[in-house]
Amino acid sequence: MKLYKYLILSIVAASSFSSCLDEDPLYSQNNTVVFSSESSAQLALLGCYAYMTSTSAYGQHYQEIPISGAGFAWSQRSGSDGIVSLQALSSDGLISTTWNGMYKVISETNAFLENLSSSGLSDDIKNQYGGEAKFLRAMAYYNLVSLWGDVPLKTVASTSEGISMPRTPKEQVLNQVVTDLKEAMSISETSEVGRVNSWAVKAFLGKVYYRMAKLGITII
Repeated sequence: MKLYKYLILSIVAASSFSSCLDEDPLYSQNNTVVFSSESSAQLALLGCYAYMTSTSAYGQHYQEIPISGAGFAWSQRSGSDGIVSLQALSSDGLISTTWNGMYKVISETNAFLENLSSSGLSDDIKNQYGGEAKFLRAMAYYNLVSLWGDVPLKTVASTSEGISMPRTPKEQVLNQVVTDLKEAMSISETSEVGRVNSWAVKAFLGKVYYRMAKLGITII
């Protein structure tokens, strides 16, 4: 049985990861325990938020790539030279950690959504927490497409099987982003700091539609 560390993730964000699609989430609490109450499920959701704010995602690395690529900054971090000179390699530290960071968000939200769906929590909680998780997954995939174009698309929890996946056309990935955001639009209009609300979902969906229109991608 898988173990879950959601309760820990609500306190501290993960700092670095060596893989993206090739690991099952490892947690310190059994999934039956974590998803047995609204409060513990909320802590699990906050763990997903924590990965999005980690150093390898919005906490630092994801923001460094476009800034360095535009020539506005430079650092001694591995791979910075390649980004500044527009000759970045997949092996460059900044590139690989950002890729892994976004896929870690996706891995965690996939696991969260799967366990939330099979839990005995109320439909209202499933709708709210599930919508927030889908927004995070949509944002991660949008960011990946923005930087790399075609990327592997996975919307189920990771297992030890099938870890090698081909890239999915960006058109299909962005349509999955639209699907996630549409399903997340029914969440509350809360103004709680640091949490996604329906207005944030609608605003981000507009951004995705604009990007798809610029790329000539048909919305399915």
